[in-house]
Amino acid sequence: MSVAGLLSSLAMENSKAELQL
Repeated sequence: MSVAGLLSSLAMENSKAELQL
């Protein structure tokens, strides 16, 4: 997996966690 892919997946996970809060 590329670095950009990892960063984008982390950003998506963070946005999901923020929405759940």
